[in-house]
Amino acid sequence: MATENQSENNIYRNEEPNGSTRFVSSRIKPKTQKEITEWRKRELVFATLLCVAEKGIHQTTVEEITSRANVSRGLIRHHFKNKQDLMVQACKYLCDDFRMHIDKNVKTNDDPWKALDHLVTTTFETPYFNDVSLAAWFSFWIASRNDDDLKLVYKEYYEWYRGYIHKLFERADKLGQLHTDLDQTIDAFVSMTDGLWLELSIDVTKYSPEYAASVCREFFKAFSQRMPK
Repeated sequence: MATENQSENNIYRNEEPNGSTRFVSSRIKPKTQKEITEWRKRELVFATLLCVAEKGIHQTTVEEITSRANVSRGLIRHHFKNKQDLMVQACKYLCDDFRMHIDKNVKTNDDPWKALDHLVTTTFETPYFNDVSLAAWFSFWIASRNDDDLKLVYKEYYEWYRGYIHKLFERADKLGQLHTDLDQTIDAFVSMTDGLWLELSIDVTKYSPEYAASVCREFFKAFSQRMPK
């Protein structure tokens, strides 16, 4: 369960005594008009992610989003073109938040295997890795099959993610520590982490994030000529 002390960039919810879920903003209320505008947009995005995580994209209504964010319907029209625009921005937020989380915790100039180990830890650690993020990610991912706007968001994200991983494995390859094809290794790693995320999106009780991270570390041992420390 997240607390008020967690980062403002984390998505979280607060359970009411009656078992219902209430949206809670993690930012201190702003003072300037610019800060107020960004704060309100952030609240709408957070509320959207919570609703999508619980009901999926198509079952989520504007009324439910505004109720969760405790704002008027007109505020959505003020800050976003329409519901579709809000959904796209919420999806983009998830991707951007993950990118920021990785950039903050993984140093690409480290030993490549150490950096990959940090990447795995970051990918499956809380508070970013939580049931809301997982469920929302899965809903957007499924919807992107028939939604060009969401498809573009994921296309840009995966281009970044593959490029990021490529740098790490390429360094290991240049050091003579990778004994398989570079591109195939990257494809296998991306597919594996995607699969673990999707399985946990469907059933968060199947296994722990720590176990998912350990699966990735076993992958490194199988594909490297040097055991990660």
